[in-house]
Amino acid sequence: MIFLCFFIPWVEIDMSAVGDTSIIKMVGFRSATNQLNVTTLALISSLSIFCLSIYGLLNKRQSGIVRMIIIIGCITGTLSVLITFYEFFSNYKTYISITTGTNMAKNPQAEMNLENVFNIQFGGYGVIIGFVFAFIGAWYTPIQSPFIEVNK
Repeated sequence: MIFLCFFIPWVEIDMSAVGDTSIIKMVGFRSATNQLNVTTLALISSLSIFCLSIYGLLNKRQSGIVRMIIIIGCITGTLSVLITFYEFFSNYKTYISITTGTNMAKNPQAEMNLENVFNIQFGGYGVIIGFVFAFIGAWYTPIQSPFIEVNK
């Protein structure tokens, strides 16, 4: 689920609320592959969680090391996504303030609704929820010691 949410829009900036007609969308995969940044770290974390989960399903004996890697990947992935949201919002804050000021100068009677400018989309929620579910799943997965044999 986490990896699939990288291909769905995360954030949408609708400038119609401040008098402009443009709509800016951020997709996680495009942000992660444009340059090396914290979104790339979240993508790598999601891929490692996906691969280790398949390994755990096929192996049936999940070691403590695999569990800890998944937990660390969930924590770093979640923090990376939150940092990405913060950077995205802070980068476009000046653009929004300039557009708002320009439109207010043109039409002082216009109402600007800044609450509807930033909209977190399904992909953004899906990535965070996916990392949380993966964390919970890894945390509550029983660990079998490789040194103990189960006799039937």
